[in-house]
Amino acid sequence: MTTIRVRQEVAQFAELMELKLSMHDEERGEKWKEEPQEFFTARLEEEYAELLEAVISGKMKNIQYEAADMANFLMMLSWKVQDDWAEEMAKIAPPWVGGCSR
Repeated sequence: MTTIRVRQEVAQFAELMELKLSMHDEERGEKWKEEPQEFFTARLEEEYAELLEAVISGKMKNIQYEAADMANFLMMLSWKVQDDWAEEMAKIAPPWVGGCSR
């Protein structure tokens, strides 16, 4: 497996994403893994509206939290369809991408 250097900005954002996810662990845990793909599409529309509202308000902390929320739903969607695109990505992506697994 190839080791990649994770940029500081990516690591910080990933920590914020994890913080937002962990806020719902007790209530929801990993139930998102059972949701259909359409669930994520609908939630992304909602999260985009919330992010846009935060940007318009200019409240930096809200922008960060809403961006992390949206990124979490994008991550969930990506995880959900992972098997569908893994073979195709293996043809064009760097070797470390293939290391993603459930």
